[in-house]
Amino acid sequence: AQEDAVTPNDFLFPQQWDHTVIRTPDAWQVLRDINTARTFGDPAITIAVVDSGVDAAHPALTGTVSDGTAKVSRLFDFAQMVANNNTDAGDHGMACAVAATGRADNNEGTAGIAGNCHLMGIRRGGDEVRYSEMYLWLAGLDADSQAAGFPAQLAKGADVISNSIALIESVGSSITGLMSDTFDAVTDHGRGGRGTVLFFSAGNVNQDLDVSFHR
Repeated sequence: AQEDAVTPNDFLFPQQWDHTVIRTPDAWQVLRDINTARTFGDPAITIAVVDSGVDAAHPALTGTVSDGTAKVSRLFDFAQMVANNNTDAGDHGMACAVAATGRADNNEGTAGIAGNCHLMGIRRGGDEVRYSEMYLWLAGLDADSQAAGFPAQLAKGADVISNSIALIESVGSSITGLMSDTFDAVTDHGRGGRGTVLFFSAGNVNQDLDVSFHR
């Protein structure tokens, strides 16, 4: 017997071995059994990818999700303090965004894990205070920033914030009080008090995590 599983029509999907490892097709089937319109994720969920920015014109990010609204809900560049991602710092952010939320089953190259969720494409930048304000803003909290061009508080913050930005020189260093307080506020009080889910990738220092304990 073979359990039902969803296989999207994206032609490079058979090469995306990560989906097999984490059993994404099985999860998609569970979602489809609940609600077909949510097979590849719930459009009520917004994922913010904090990195080098995204190409919002890429086929993986264009178009709409199942509720008819635009796939990309917000862009902001905290390095330039502008509401776009027109000057990406590289393609790393695009790779992360498409892996997480790239549209699925649209006859394009690859399928993202949560292709029916909204994306906020964020280019990071600035000093530690700017980072703190950025995370508070992403969670829908009042950052109370005095920085010129800082965006107005969001009516609805991100449900998930994904970061793949670890720096080798920061590995093993203690976290500052400011960032510790910031992350506590985001995970405790974001999403209207439910707490925003905050992830940092563990493998960015290119070391075997089975034999090292770097955060």
